Amino acid sequence: MAQTLVLPDGKSLEFAVNERNPGASSDADPVGVILMPGASGDRDSGHLPDTAQALAEAGFTTLRFHLQTSLGKRAAACRALLEHGRAQICQRWILAGHSMVRADGM
Repeated sequence: MAQTLVLPDGKSLEFAVNERNPGASSDADPVGVILMPGASGDRDSGHLPDTAQALAEAGFTTLRFHLQTSLGKRAAACRALLEHGRAQICQRWILAGHSMVRADGM
């Protein structure tokens, strides 16, 4: 399910949500996972959708987003999404992402 969050700079960030399977965990204090693609990927590329679904089935709500911009702006977007997750879903989060490589492959 896609949702939209307005970032502090006024831009919109669309993100996907995979709701956790509440029967998979009896944890009264659930943990969420924010999945971030590398600079050239997007929230629906590679293994991110399958990983998000597997985590949801295991009891973790997952959020994943795509924002092709500078590292600083992606970090700010992640921070805003984390604050949103804490306010709306659960308090504890794991941040996970794909490593970035330079354009020359180094």
